[in-house]
Amino acid sequence: RGMRVLIVEDIVTTGKSVRDAISVVEALGAKVVQVACLLDRNEGGSQALRPYVFTPLFTRAEFDGSD
Repeated sequence: RGMRVLIVEDIVTTGKSVRDAISVVEALGAKVVQVACLLDRNEGGSQALRPYVFTPLFTRAEFDGSD
């Protein structure tokens, strides 16, 4: 209880699996302070994670020019 947690994910698409992990962490009494990922696929994940500090290292747009 009371721990501050950074969640690290490899690829974020919709954010569902990260939100599921956040639910478990918060149910145990910890506070998620940031979510980081290697790649945000720009398919709604950043919007789903909006209540949290979300930091992708790369976005799909950086690789293929898409939004």
